[in-house]
Amino acid sequence: MVIHIRVSDTAELKKLSRSKYSQSWMGDTFRQIRKDLNGNLKVLFSGTSCQVAGLRSFLARPYNNLFCIDVVCHGVPSPKVWNIYTQLLRNTFDNKITSINQRGGLWNWRIQYFQAFVDSELVLEENVWDNPYMRGFFNNYYLKNACYNCMFKNSNISRVSDLTICDYWGCEEEEPDFYDTNGVSAIIVNTSFGKSEIEKNDSSALRSTEISKILKHNIALTRSYRKTFVRHYFYSHFSKVHDLNSYVKLINNCDIISKYENLIFKILCKINRIIKFRK
Repeated sequence: MVIHIRVSDTAELKKLSRSKYSQSWMGDTFRQIRKDLNGNLKVLFSGTSCQVAGLRSFLARPYNNLFCIDVVCHGVPSPKVWNIYTQLLRNTFDNKITSINQRGGLWNWRIQYFQAFVDSELVLEENVWDNPYMRGFFNNYYLKNACYNCMFKNSNISRVSDLTICDYWGCEEEEPDFYDTNGVSAIIVNTSFGKSEIEKNDSSALRSTEISKILKHNIALTRSYRKTFVRHYFYSHFSKVHDLNSYVKLINNCDIISKYENLIFKILCKINRIIKFRK
């Protein structure tokens, strides 16, 4: 389970690292933040756009000691699917798995691995495009319903946080002299508060760029992913999954159906464009 936690020392920041493609449990995070804010502590909160919006709604008034960062979100996968998949994984390793890394391996931005550990021993390592859970997530088979029509994705990039962060996909094309195989992050400034905080940092690690360059390679900033028939197929067969092999088989079947569904969708879009052109 991914859990939102509070840290108050830079030595604890490591606990917040790594990508986590599953819904986080908030617990009493919002109440703790309100307590800290009312105690005149400076608070930095990070999460998805909907979590930032949820926090601001909970607080019900602005605080000048609250700094919010949202991450550009692909969409939130079903907690139920995650829980069942990880249980199937544990069953395979006699319930001994102690941690999972969803974006690990010898770090290369373009080559990422799903890893499972028993204590410090690596017992499973799969490329994220070979791992069935990650493949289903990236292909949008089981995002939460609201994520297919996310109210926080819009063409004018209106965000609820002070800063928005995301992977700067396409950096090697747009800023080749700034590209790093370890990865480059894009930071979008949304408020004057966010701008002032950015300006406090070492400028040698930052470079200004055009928002159009970021948008060109990261559609999740402005658009939700399309809900397709494959999602219905997945859930109509998910109850029959009883082990990892049946889960893999279901994802493989979804991949086949998705391939043909995408082809039909492209054909229909082309026909629609032709009809509009002739009008």
